[in-house]
Amino acid sequence: PEVFRTTAWRDKSLQTALASWAQLRHNTILYGKQSIVAAEGGEAEPEPKPRYHYVEPNLEAWKRLLELIQRTLKLPLLERTIREKLADLESITSFLLSCAQKHIAGRPLTKSELERLHYIGGEMDKLAITVIAGKDAIRWDYIAHPADRRMPCIADVHTAFDRTPEGLGNVVLEVAVGFAHAIFVLVPAGGKFALARGASFSYYEFTHPAEDRLTDEQWQQMLGAEDVGLETPDAQPTPPAQDLPKAPPQPAWIRPLYTPEPIVLKRAPLGEVKER
Repeated sequence: PEVFRTTAWRDKSLQTALASWAQLRHNTILYGKQSIVAAEGGEAEPEPKPRYHYVEPNLEAWKRLLELIQRTLKLPLLERTIREKLADLESITSFLLSCAQKHIAGRPLTKSELERLHYIGGEMDKLAITVIAGKDAIRWDYIAHPADRRMPCIADVHTAFDRTPEGLGNVVLEVAVGFAHAIFVLVPAGGKFALARGASFSYYEFTHPAEDRLTDEQWQQMLGAEDVGLETPDAQPTPPAQDLPKAPPQPAWIRPLYTPEPIVLKRAPLGEVKER
């Protein structure tokens, strides 16, 4: 579809790649402390009627991810639990690839496929939670470290010692992932177009004093997270939010992707979904 060939979509994809890289650097620097994509769970809602859903038709990405999972499954020393979780991830990825291929071919999704897509977030949540917190975990609060329940994480990837009279001083380059942002895309839907809503990575990069490298807890507070209430490894309380500056704006090249005012939508059904 044309929308996925626009400059705006390429910028969105670049932001996703950079945010993914920031997470990777975070995991490498803070060895053993994982970051995860999280969403706070709520009370159960009444089962909704099937609605139209759309999978980004990036076939190359889905195929490469599926190939990586399948190659990993062939490793001989995997623990049984990890092998089972990888098999679950293989099932999810294979399903999403199949949906994307149907979109490209102009074929409609079946009612059962739309129903699975409606709950795919919960399916991924369950997989992530049990990998991090064990097979008996059912909610994000089963993860002991509150900062790890949230998406934002930060890592310093470069240090500069600038002692020139007008220089920056001793600074680090921080790269960070923020909270997920809503994304709205016009997608083909049964011969018409529908405004689809999804989630997208958010990426930040900025300099910060080298003597005060930011932690995940501090970064989350800068983004407005409340009740962090954690202690740093040296047992000193995390500074309260009012002692920290607000998060800086995202890079200038990303900002045109965002609306200046919040978007408020009303749901409009696309008609009944018939089994095929």
